[in-house]
Amino acid sequence: MTTNSTKATKKALQNKSSQNKSTRENEGEKQKLAILRNQKLENVRTIRKEGLD
Repeated sequence: MTTNSTKATKKALQNKSSQNKSTRENEGEKQKLAILRNQKLENVRTIRKEGLD
């Protein structure tokens, strides 16, 4: 028999697991955006450099 306390603990652990997963996913998205931003900056630098030559 499962007590209410045990059920609450299981639910809290599930919620924490979901939060951790969301945090990992958000960090991954932030990293992807940073990479894209850096690539864009590099492209702009290349275009400007080629324009000056």
